[in-house]
Amino acid sequence: MECIVHGHSLVALVNLCPPRCGDKTSEIDSYMYQSVGSEAIGYISSALKVPLYQTELRRVSHCRRMLYRQCSNDEVEDLYDILCKVLSEIPDVTAVSSGAILSDYQRYRVENVTRRLGLRSLCFLWQRSQEELLEDIVSAGLDAIIIKIAALGLTVEDFLGVHLSSIAYKLRQLSVPPWSLNVCGEGGEFETITLDCPIFHSKIELKSEPEIVTHSKDPFSPTAYLRLRNLILEVSLCLILVHFIVFKINRVKFQMPEFS
Repeated sequence: MECIVHGHSLVALVNLCPPRCGDKTSEIDSYMYQSVGSEAIGYISSALKVPLYQTELRRVSHCRRMLYRQCSNDEVEDLYDILCKVLSEIPDVTAVSSGAILSDYQRYRVENVTRRLGLRSLCFLWQRSQEELLEDIVSAGLDAIIIKIAALGLTVEDFLGVHLSSIAYKLRQLSVPPWSLNVCGEGGEFETITLDCPIFHSKIELKSEPEIVTHSKDPFSPTAYLRLRNLILEVSLCLILVHFIVFKINRVKFQMPEFS
């Protein structure tokens, strides 16, 4: 959304997903990429009406120093490979956008890849106040749910699968000691997936309850995520509102009197 506001055009979506385990997606610990919710990425691509370039992560993190040096078997090179494919099929691509807010580790690696490919790295959320950003996300009509929790104060019952707009105030309450939560999850406290937003042409609906996968049942700081299933696309409420607003504006303009 920020890219479009700043005059850029979205032409493709890139996703690096975890390997499949039978007919289910797995969840892996990556220093670079979110792996939960990858089963919804195809629907996001359809909702945006842009092609999806999705590939399984084949490498792991090897170069863990802050400044990345090219390493052939590091997971960063999976991003390089898929962007090479994008450029071969859409050669007029000029930039790559990422949603990093505070992680220099991630930003340096994206910039390393884009620099090698002659692309710009766009990072419009960089060092934004997380409190202000959370407020902007909710007020913009972006509908996201929490699909992974891994922090003190976040419980399966109260947070997992809950819409971000419904618990924004709870996240703010947990941003102070002893929890000291990053309200946008930038410290890995939680992960989200977007179901609808103003630039979607369709919204994503969950027609079946997601499967809860628990890694740790710690009563104070559990680790669990959702495996999404039976997703469908429906007409986006955001798109209806945009069309209604445009109609109202055009109607008002049409009725404006002319002054001589």
